[in-house]
Amino acid sequence: MAPRKVAKQRSTANNRPLSNVDAFDAPQSQLSQESQEHVTKKVEDAINNSKQQARKRRKERHDAVFQATNARCDELRGLIDEAYGRYEDKLEEIRNAKLEHLEQLLQQRQELEQSLDDDEGAMDKLYMTMAEKLQIALDSRLENLA
Repeated sequence: MAPRKVAKQRSTANNRPLSNVDAFDAPQSQLSQESQEHVTKKVEDAINNSKQQARKRRKERHDAVFQATNARCDELRGLIDEAYGRYEDKLEEIRNAKLEHLEQLLQQRQELEQSLDDDEGAMDKLYMTMAEKLQIALDSRLENLA
C-alpha cells in the first residue's frame, strides 16, 4: 500500500494553524501576554541578579588582590625596616670604630707633642749646659792667655 500524502495546514504569521477557534482566543492571548511579561520580568531579574553576583565576585577578587598586595607590602616594609636596622647598626659600629681610632690618634698626637716638648726642654738644657761649658772653657783660656 502506498503512503498517503498528508495535506499541510496553512498557518498565520505567528505560525498558528488557521482555525475557527481564533475568535475565542482572547483570554488565552491575554494570559499568554501576562505570562510573557512574567517570564520577561523573571529573565530581567535573573540578568540583574547575575550582574549583581558578577559585581560581587569582581569586588571579592579585587578585595583579595588588595589584601594580598597589602600583605606583601607589609612583608616588604618589614624586610626594609630589618635591613635598615642592620644598616644603622653597622653604621654605628663604623662610627664607633672611627671614633676610637680618632681618639687613639689624638692620644698619640698628645704623647708626641709631650715628647717633643720634653725633647725641646732637654735640648735647651743641653744647649745651656754646652754654652756654660764653652763659656767656662773660654774664660779659662782667656785667663791662661792673660
